Amino acid sequence: MTVTVEWRDDEMYKNDPNSLTSRVVPVEKYEYFSDGFLWVLFFPGGKIKAYASQWMPGFPGFPEGLQAPNVACPGHFTLLNSDPRCPAPDNRIKP
Repeated sequence: MTVTVEWRDDEMYKNDPNSLTSRVVPVEKYEYFSDGFLWVLFFPGGKIKAYASQWMPGFPGFPEGLQAPNVACPGHFTLLNSDPRCPAPDNRIKP
């Protein structure tokens, strides 16, 4: 299964507020569940992943152990910003 993701970033918006770009992204494999979410995650380097999950980022069942954006270590999304292993913690994120 795939999804078509459309988006614009800040630079695109500055040049043309109506501009969009798109990409067809495969939905990662998942186990059957009856109620949940489709998560589209944008990673550095233009990487995009789509997950169907009954869990939210930060919960133990969420794919790849990814943390919620408001608590994740910048560039190391499986670590919490407060984790001593986070190489470059963002001081704006409060524990």
